[in-house]
Amino acid sequence: VTFRLLDVAADKTPPWLPQSDSTGQALGLQGVRLYNIDPVQDVIHAQLAALAGLSKDFSVRVLLPFLVRVEEYDYWLALIRKALPDDVPVGAMAETPAMVLDIAELLKHADFVAIGCNDLMQSVFAADRDQSALRDYLDPYAPMLYRLFRQVAQDAGDHLNHIQLCGVLSQIPGVLPVLLGLGYR
Repeated sequence: VTFRLLDVAADKTPPWLPQSDSTGQALGLQGVRLYNIDPVQDVIHAQLAALAGLSKDFSVRVLLPFLVRVEEYDYWLALIRKALPDDVPVGAMAETPAMVLDIAELLKHADFVAIGCNDLMQSVFAADRDQSALRDYLDPYAPMLYRLFRQVAQDAGDHLNHIQLCGVLSQIPGVLPVLLGLGYR
């Protein structure tokens, strides 16, 4: 089972988290950007302690959300390795154009990668998916989106099987065959 560590975003901000102008916003504080801030830091430590216990009896994987640079992954991986056994795979969520475009380098560091298609599309099209006035910009059939996925597949090369696609994109009629044709499984 893959466990994504706490992933605060605009559409999933817990009521116990102190609000600021940038907390949970698409270009603000979300995902790993909040992990050194209380009370999120306490939640992350509690999640890792629980996963350490689970990993003794079950096969678990851990996923870090909303990474922008490989250095962020390496930083959090070092902290996770202090809490979890070395045999627990740690993956990276690539949800930003910056991280997706650096996929080849990320695959050298991460055990696996999950591309967060919902957040990626929001960033690529510069359209907040929670604002109905902008929904028409989130075009799941846009050719440039598939050129990006083709580039990612090419950059991943033989490691494409270490990438999983998350979100609703593959559930949209006609999209799954295109993704399969690009080599995603």
